[in-house]
Amino acid sequence: MNEVSTTDGVGAEDDLAPGFGSLVIVGYPGSGKSTLGSLMGRFTGHRVVEMGDVVRSAAASQSPPMPPMEYADLVFTEKDRPLHFAEKLIAGLRDHDDPLIVVGPRRTEELAVLRDVLAPVLVVGLRVDTAIRRRRQRARLRRAFRPAMLTEWEERDEVERGWGLDTTLAFADHVFDSGVPVEELAQNVLRVWTESTGSV
Repeated sequence: MNEVSTTDGVGAEDDLAPGFGSLVIVGYPGSGKSTLGSLMGRFTGHRVVEMGDVVRSAAASQSPPMPPMEYADLVFTEKDRPLHFAEKLIAGLRDHDDPLIVVGPRRTEELAVLRDVLAPVLVVGLRVDTAIRRRRQRARLRRAFRPAMLTEWEERDEVERGWGLDTTLAFADHVFDSGVPVEELAQNVLRVWTESTGSV
């Protein structure tokens, strides 16, 4: 998904009424979760929390520090603790009454606890062709692309599939094609968000 620097076309700020609930965005790497979350956060003023940041922080705090994907796989599979990162996220919140935009939970158990703690919640799933996801992953690289990265990305998809990400996507309230322009996607999400959480 292309980065955007404006919410023009998404809606006018004075159209918002109090009552926007929280938004949770799920999908595979490169599906546009962070771009959409950032855009919706700028539009609504809601705080955006990335589950990936929670995982990276927890992995870095291990002794010795662990790679984030390796640590997440250890927690989710070997230790069988599906709520570990969601609980860390919730523990870090100062005020559960403030709506949030949460980007990137992988497990259905995480969705369940987020729905409970952050209610009302709209869960949005993003799906897009793998070729588009790969182009986006390449575009956001901070180092030179290596062909071996394609294999690494495929392996990561397989790991996340093993964590149950396909099932988590199936539990979303709405699933959108994120291959459309970001402004169009944001409009579609905004429409169902206002309908589902009582705003406007």
